Amino acid sequence: MRKHRALLVDLNNRAPTGRSLAASRTGLRGLPLASLPHTGGAGDDRAGLQLGRCLFCSDVETVNGRTFRSRPVEAVLDEISQQSARHAAKQVAFLDIKLNGDLAMWRGVADGFQRHLPGGTWVGTVHVQSRGDNGLSRDDLQAAYDSGMRRISCGLETGSQRVNDSMAKGTQLAQTSEFIRDAHAVGLSVRATMMLG
Repeated sequence: MRKHRALLVDLNNRAPTGRSLAASRTGLRGLPLASLPHTGGAGDDRAGLQLGRCLFCSDVETVNGRTFRSRPVEAVLDEISQQSARHAAKQVAFLDIKLNGDLAMWRGVADGFQRHLPGGTWVGTVHVQSRGDNGLSRDDLQAAYDSGMRRISCGLETGSQRVNDSMAKGTQLAQTSEFIRDAHAVGLSVRATMMLG
């Protein structure tokens, strides 16, 4: 069996314990993180998650907390370069529950990934929301594939629009189906999570 080395990247700068990586670094404990941009509040759906509406997303809020801090695209890409050099890894897994929650980040990663990790590949999870631009057009998916993305995951959740609506998922089955067809057409391996029963 061949062993692969991969990097795990969290755009929200969280350690596996849920503590902010920045908060654990000496000298940064006094930063007023609550005043930084991109921190969410109750009912904030700026990232597309239906916090305060979707039953699952509300559970995520309860379990994981609601504070986060986004980093600039170039900082994320620079970290990928540094970690790749340090660990001789060419595969990157983004850990965020919704990589396309910040469209500038999503498109910036696709645009800059190969400049920072030539020949590298990456995987990530997205949310196929039905309101506005979700960054998942066929052109966006093609750009992600061209930049090295090889697997994309999403929450299909259920095949029943009635159940999606009752859970306030913010998704439409027709749009999710189109996303899956488009992702497959550009060459991405698609993974979907769903509820049975």
